[in-house]
Amino acid sequence: MKRLLLVAPLDSGLLGVGRIPVDLTVLQTAERVTDHQRALARVVVTDDFLAEARRLHAERPFDGVLAMNEHFLLDAGLIADDLCIAGTSREVVRNAMDKSASRRLAEGTGLANPRYRVVRSAEDLASGYEHVGFPCVAKPLDKAGSEDVRILHAPADRDVPVLLEEYVGGTEFCVDALSRDGVHDVLPIAARTTRDCVELAHDMPADLPEETVLEVHAAIGELLDAIGYRSGASHTEFKIDRGRLWLIETHTRCGGDWLWEMAGLITGRFAQPAAVAALAGVPEPVWDPVAAAAAVEFLTAPEGTVTGVSGLDAAAGMDGVVRAEFTVGVGDRVTALNGGNGRLGYVLTVADTAREARERARKAIEAVTVTVA
Repeated sequence: MKRLLLVAPLDSGLLGVGRIPVDLTVLQTAERVTDHQRALARVVVTDDFLAEARRLHAERPFDGVLAMNEHFLLDAGLIADDLCIAGTSREVVRNAMDKSASRRLAEGTGLANPRYRVVRSAEDLASGYEHVGFPCVAKPLDKAGSEDVRILHAPADRDVPVLLEEYVGGTEFCVDALSRDGVHDVLPIAARTTRDCVELAHDMPADLPEETVLEVHAAIGELLDAIGYRSGASHTEFKIDRGRLWLIETHTRCGGDWLWEMAGLITGRFAQPAAVAALAGVPEPVWDPVAAAAAVEFLTAPEGTVTGVSGLDAAAGMDGVVRAEFTVGVGDRVTALNGGNGRLGYVLTVADTAREARERARKAIEAVTVTVA
């Protein structure tokens, strides 16, 4: 039985571990540890992942290490490199996390790059804008979750370094893949709805011709090969415009916003246990599919202080609703949309078709009223 380290997971990171023959140890920070995690694995609380991994490895060697949360991927890569055990190296994590690096490596794959320029000084902003043109997208080199990503229609001051990209129109999609020994299985594609570069809804599977789906599958495999990713879950965002696939960005972890759960409900394959099983070299646990399609939609409201909330229970009880969770209450402050900030909860639905799942999610969200002052 392989002995693995899992770095700072959410509870969902331990999904299905009881069905995997693996000796699993969780390295966790004090503020993130839960009773659920303690019930499913050996949990070691620490504020120094590398030092603790070295100590535990000296007592009894580990075979591999992984992380599933964006903020801890580099920690797991450092441990893999330092202990010389299986896992995704820091170099490969950075190939995806550094948006300019992933664009460079994507050259020659089935995912096209828009014009782009890395701007490292305020003095070079003007030439960067001239190179990519307007409208353009400005994004940090290494942040995630759409944080601080902006569409610009005219020159504006930005913190540097920054990646400037030609704005690509068309329709936006995303897709997860499960990799094992360099073989990439692509899961259902999701269509997404965004506002100001922030995701507000997803429906799966996307309504695309079969030939386009096959083209996406091939392109995702080429991209993952190009960045050197061989084992675990990945998440790639792209657009289709002018008959081409355009890369937005890729990540060496599964998609957030419950995309991993949507794919699991449809296929019976969940990213977290698949990643653990792949690293352990054992069969992946698979569940019975629940539905043919799924959707998620997020609740938003204008900026201000919340003075009233109604309809939460009604939304949760509607047809096809798997789960409805809301984080808004009277007195809360609603902020501008920035990444996940400004979203006030979500509804996850299933149905026989993506259109029906999307309509169910929309109906449930519309049942909720948030008033602000």
